[in-house]
Amino acid sequence: MIRTLRDDEHATAASVLARAFDDDPYFRWMLPAKANRAKWLTWILRAMIEQDAVHRTVFGYAKEGALCGVLSALPPVSYTHLTLPTSDL
Repeated sequence: MIRTLRDDEHATAASVLARAFDDDPYFRWMLPAKANRAKWLTWILRAMIEQDAVHRTVFGYAKEGALCGVLSALPPVSYTHLTLPTSDL
């Protein structure tokens, strides 16, 4: 079932996306250290999810109760630059 994610699911959603993008050529180039890539991707993607969630446009797909797919989108003309939380570093 696809549904809007709750705020308490953002960390899990970021982990799902980080796993999905771990072998993406762009992210392998941007974050070449495999040992740290998942941490950085999770941090970046969680910030993106939390900013997009303001618009209630972060959706998840759960299978057998486990979140296994995430879609984060923005309405037209609503993009702002991503603000990364430095307190999480």
